Amino acid sequence: MVRGSQTRIRATAIHEAGHALAALKEGRQLLEVNVSSSCPGSGQTVWRRASDQSAFRLDDPVIDIMLRWRRMLQVRLSDIRITLAGPLAEAKALNQPLRSLGARSDLSICHSVIHSMTVRNRKLQELAGALSDARVELPTVNMTDLVNEQRRRVRRWLGRPTIWQAIISIADRLVEEGSLRPGEVLQAYLRAHSKQQAALPLDWPDSSLQPDVEN
Repeated sequence: MVRGSQTRIRATAIHEAGHALAALKEGRQLLEVNVSSSCPGSGQTVWRRASDQSAFRLDDPVIDIMLRWRRMLQVRLSDIRITLAGPLAEAKALNQPLRSLGARSDLSICHSVIHSMTVRNRKLQELAGALSDARVELPTVNMTDLVNEQRRRVRRWLGRPTIWQAIISIADRLVEEGSLRPGEVLQAYLRAHSKQQAALPLDWPDSSLQPDVEN
């Protein structure tokens, strides 16, 4: 295999390792991680997405509207962090800016999530107005600022030496084996750390934007 193809396969493995480790950090069920040796640049990470549909049940109006908004925000920002972790890990490995990679698929997902957040904010505003006893005014949210903050947080997380060591460890196994089961991803993470360092959950850097509603 030519060197360029090997480099591309490894970059893709790092990309998928970023997605996979971020999904574990967010408490999602990881389903599949793989890279293709025959088609350099091709890889996939599948995780079970969380649902925020319960926030929009009209048959339960006693639930505080603000709690519904925070729950939705928690789920959607988590999706964005997992999605960004892949291309940002690849960009770090290649020492290139994110915009130079393209990453159209991942960025398209982020744009879709942003649209979903905007629509849900409007629906909750309408729900608040429909409740005669509602005294709720949801905060005005700058979606661009929110997404930029998630990108900075993921970059800081990837910059931690222990986290980056785990990403490389997972990527190495992906290059060797082509695919990993969820338990193998976790094992690769644990082997990259001491027992003390490997304690879960994998915290993101502190941020005032981190929702405080429990899953």
